[in-house]
Amino acid sequence: MRSAAGRLLKDTYPWDDLLRKSTHREYYDKHEGSFAGAPPRVIEGHLEHCVETLRQTLMCHGDISLLTYNWVEGRDMPYPNFNTIHTCKKWDTLTRWNMGRDVTVEWREGEVVKEYRPPTKPKGVTGMKVPP
Repeated sequence: MRSAAGRLLKDTYPWDDLLRKSTHREYYDKHEGSFAGAPPRVIEGHLEHCVETLRQTLMCHGDISLLTYNWVEGRDMPYPNFNTIHTCKKWDTLTRWNMGRDVTVEWREGEVVKEYRPPTKPKGVTGMKVPP
């Protein structure tokens, strides 16, 4: 689906931060109001979506970094060395790419300067069925 300007309407999963907000709900209710007045079933539906998205991300992009084991004083079994080196995404590059294509919000010098209004469905478009 594209916007009136021909831009693709999309979302990028790293910025889907409802889990963080729900963990600190009291803070975000005061500062953003994203949960204010929402019935529990609405919040639960969004959280289920977030957990499912995390599950898919972990399964599809599993980290194959090695977790090695060492002999440790006072233990009879090898112990995992959690000081594993991981290769991470370049978040600055990813953020620039995402913001360059974003139609939800326009940022300038760290400030929101334009908010996007959801599109109206064109006449004659029936759309797909709601996924299960």
